[in-house]
Amino acid sequence: MNRLLKFIKVGKLNKISNTLSILKSSKNYTTKNKEDIKNKVLKHNIKTITMGFPDNYGKFIGKKYDPDYFLDKVLKNGSNCCNYILASDMDCDPIPDSRIASFHHGFGDFTMNPDINSFREINYINDNRQLILFSDLTQNKEKLEHAPRTLLRDSAKSLSDQGLEVEAQCSINFMLFNDKFKKNQENLHNAEPITQHPNNMNFLNLQVHDELINKFRKSLKFSGINVESICGEDAPGQFRVNLDVTKDLVEFCDNIVLLKLVRKISFN
Repeated sequence: MNRLLKFIKVGKLNKISNTLSILKSSKNYTTKNKEDIKNKVLKHNIKTITMGFPDNYGKFIGKKYDPDYFLDKVLKNGSNCCNYILASDMDCDPIPDSRIASFHHGFGDFTMNPDINSFREINYINDNRQLILFSDLTQNKEKLEHAPRTLLRDSAKSLSDQGLEVEAQCSINFMLFNDKFKKNQENLHNAEPITQHPNNMNFLNLQVHDELINKFRKSLKFSGINVESICGEDAPGQFRVNLDVTKDLVEFCDNIVLLKLVRKISFN
């Protein structure tokens, strides 16, 4: 990620006021409650609610719930998840001798607790919608120190305590091909990019694929992901999504996780 964090020193340390509001709601993370979710379920005839969290590699890990069960049980009690999820490699194989969970130390559960303020409706380019929210992880009713969202909140608080104001911004790159991934899975060199030439800031290629790119941009906007712009990148078929500057780091990183999810499901 480019320009992930900008640290800005605000005056001298003995005169700094803690201006960072990491744990306060920003544009999307306004205060929500059970009725907000219930009203959305009834209004759009929602069949399932998705709740999850980012793993160590930025993948969204989660479950789908029946809306009635979620509102009656999960909102109050949370939901269990095996602790090896945060002690696995990219292929979800347990990391040998991990102190979190391993064949040697054993496996257990932690609890996914709904972060109700993160609840939102997301939209894919085919106009399919779903309700989704993130969870904070606990084990034995204590916060899970090594969970990515916990680490981020703790780091943000530490910066705030030192009088540092933080802004986050990044660019996410992706490739588009004319063929399905599975068709060329064994030999990706055979996959044909949707543009024939290097694509860096190439407006003509954006214009040719304007309908597709606009659908993607609108689906991100509907999903509450603040995008500055979309442009071409260096390689044929390569594009870049530039996220807007954000001061709420938790929301910002949640948006990155959801952007990748929306992108993969939309273009598949």
